[in-house]
Amino acid sequence: MLAAQPRGKRPDIRVRARPDRTLASPPDRLFQTMRPGPVAGVMVRSGSKRSRRAKSGRVTRAGRPARLEVRYRPVTRPPTPDQTAAPVRVSAVHVRETAPRPGPNAWRSTG
Repeated sequence: MLAAQPRGKRPDIRVRARPDRTLASPPDRLFQTMRPGPVAGVMVRSGSKRSRRAKSGRVTRAGRPARLEVRYRPVTRPPTPDQTAAPVRVSAVHVRETAPRPGPNAWRSTG
């Protein structure tokens, strides 16, 4: 997902990094760079969970609280393969649930 909003003269861009992105410097993968970083903060988020039922549409039920660790740091994306764009320095944010249920439970964003 990519969202851009002009903020003054600099755009604010957010990219959801579901695949592990390549970086310009070692370690050259985004997830390897973000996981060992210092925890900048901890938050508890309690959300609702939606379930689908065949004929009655969506039903919302209470979700469980999730304890999340937040890490952030600047990273540099490499130039494009055809070298038409220069490397780009962005701020990466890594949010990870500390006691997840089985399954994928990490949210990442660069922007």
